[in-house]
Amino acid sequence: MLRPRAVQINVFKNAVRNKHVRPAADILSGHLLVDESLLTEAVKTKREKNWAIISSIANRKDLALSMATQYHQPDIVCLAKKTCVDAKKIYRLLNRFWRLGQVRDAMLPDYYFCGGRGKQRKNVTKSLGRKSVSRTGAFPVRESYIVTEKDKVNIRKFLKLTYLKSRGVSMEQAYQDFLKTYFPAAIIDADFTQTRPDIPSSQQFRSWAKKLFSQHDMIAFTKHQTDYLQNYRSNESSIVSDNLVPGACFEIDATVIDVHIVSKWNRNKVLGRPTLYFIVDRASGMIVGLSVSLFYASWDAARLALFNAFSSKVPYCHSLGIDITEREWPCKHLPGRLIADNGEMLGLRAEESVVPMVPLEWAGLSRPDFKPFVEGRFNTLNRSELHALAGSVRDKGKIIKSAPDPRSRAIYTLEDLTKIIVRDVLDKNSMTRDRLSFQSKLLVETDTPPTPLEFWHIHVANYMSALKKVSEQEVEARLLRPVSVSVTANGIFWQEMYYSHDKVRKLNLSAIAKTNGRIQLEGRVNDECFDYIYVKLPNETTFTRCGLLKRSQEMKGLGLADVYYIQDWADDQHAKRTLPISSIESLSVKNAITRQAKREAKAAPKPKTKKARTDNRRKNRVEEMARSLERNSANATDKSTCSEPHSEPKKRQYSNNVLTLPSRGDNK
Repeated sequence: MLRPRAVQINVFKNAVRNKHVRPAADILSGHLLVDESLLTEAVKTKREKNWAIISSIANRKDLALSMATQYHQPDIVCLAKKTCVDAKKIYRLLNRFWRLGQVRDAMLPDYYFCGGRGKQRKNVTKSLGRKSVSRTGAFPVRESYIVTEKDKVNIRKFLKLTYLKSRGVSMEQAYQDFLKTYFPAAIIDADFTQTRPDIPSSQQFRSWAKKLFSQHDMIAFTKHQTDYLQNYRSNESSIVSDNLVPGACFEIDATVIDVHIVSKWNRNKVLGRPTLYFIVDRASGMIVGLSVSLFYASWDAARLALFNAFSSKVPYCHSLGIDITEREWPCKHLPGRLIADNGEMLGLRAEESVVPMVPLEWAGLSRPDFKPFVEGRFNTLNRSELHALAGSVRDKGKIIKSAPDPRSRAIYTLEDLTKIIVRDVLDKNSMTRDRLSFQSKLLVETDTPPTPLEFWHIHVANYMSALKKVSEQEVEARLLRPVSVSVTANGIFWQEMYYSHDKVRKLNLSAIAKTNGRIQLEGRVNDECFDYIYVKLPNETTFTRCGLLKRSQEMKGLGLADVYYIQDWADDQHAKRTLPISSIESLSVKNAITRQAKREAKAAPKPKTKKARTDNRRKNRVEEMARSLERNSANATDKSTCSEPHSEPKKRQYSNNVLTLPSRGDNK
């Protein structure tokens, strides 16, 4: 039993000065922090009973000093006789009262640390669990097995070898293998004597597995490291905490769209599933760029999405027949950093093109949680839009037996699908997101709707962004696909299309190429639209945008998929019709004519000299023409005679009247 201690003030000050007495934190016991409404009636009754014993003397100010200076207290002895309670209990109750804050709740029973919760009992000789009971009494009751310390070590070791692995066996299989390993003799003897073996039960094995390993260890050890980090680890921090303003970080990723498409030229030709690239701003959740193409996930497809993200969306949407303003999709900036997959963006081509403009970071392998916003946009797009379209697939393209093939139902072209996705992006950028309401006080202060679009506008207007601007020429030069073009007499030639510009005409490059041959130049093309091409003209450092000439207007509005289809169609037609069928018959006729000519030439009389064969060519030509006319006249006469043998040709009647035509100046 502890009692108050009386110390002189000078002694106490010296002890504090010499650090023999130090302040300590007063940790309040857990049983005093329970709400009054949660206390049971039994606990309340015990509190009132204890308080009734000491309530008459607990608040006396001289009692604590008296107990510190005197061992026996007559007042407590009298109280013990009066209440019929042992004096030691009164001393203990007073000690709790002073130690726990001198409040009535100090009399609450302290059951907080009672029992051995979380502790393992040692040297157990009797079963501690629920006893088995026979339902009918016809069979003997199974005696519980006493798990020893050695058994605990074996269970722990065996679980590590079998169950606690990313591809480990089940708990039941681990239990059976455990018995086969450590209790084979007991099982064999029990089978021989037809008795129950003295082995741990399955419930005991599972119970000790939970005691020997924490719940976290049971989860972490049975999952693959990547799966655990992605789906099971704690996630207290937010990925947005360091990216609170637009442009701080962009996320880029690709997926294969869950819709089969058809050719623009022949809707009975299925082209498969295109690739979709999204670029999302991490702070606002705005989709700042996209690309839909027939490329697989590669740098060639990623560069189209980056070019779309860093340039104005107005001409892009106009090419799709969608008229918007800059305010409806204002994203045409560079971010503070760009995070991508450890895939197509990892390479020299991406670093040479992107890193000079934007710092590039890579997510870990198989860690989509590093870029959750762009991953979430893919899932939302599939559920809300794409899965409802004809030709869509689900379950990662798995085709169920006897179900209709999604490819047979495909009706959309690449352009149609792009229009649908762009429309959905514009809608999603204007949808309310509750997350933004608690992310920025600026929205509340300005009474701005919590949408990605308005979040972007209000932060940019208040100069709270990490966005950067760059010239269009640099974006075009670094992100568009480099090609080699040639200047011909008909203009700048590339992929069976002709382009030109006023600068080309002023420099007379076509005229020079007509005389001196083709001129090779460096160019850049946008694979989503071939209506224009960027060419670096001679003695210039920037690229010039050249438009499509009238002679190539049939190719206007085509993308890479359409051009590839035309080229494949031309190759297929050439392979099918290498030679016309008529040429085979013509060859045999020509050979027959040649043989006949040789026979007649051989039968003709030979000239006396070689020179006589070539003399008088003009005279021979005139005689041959005369003979041809005679033969034609004779043939015409024979035909007329055969058609009308008794009729004579009618003579044409001529009039002698002379008519005078009016002159040009006559008004009548």
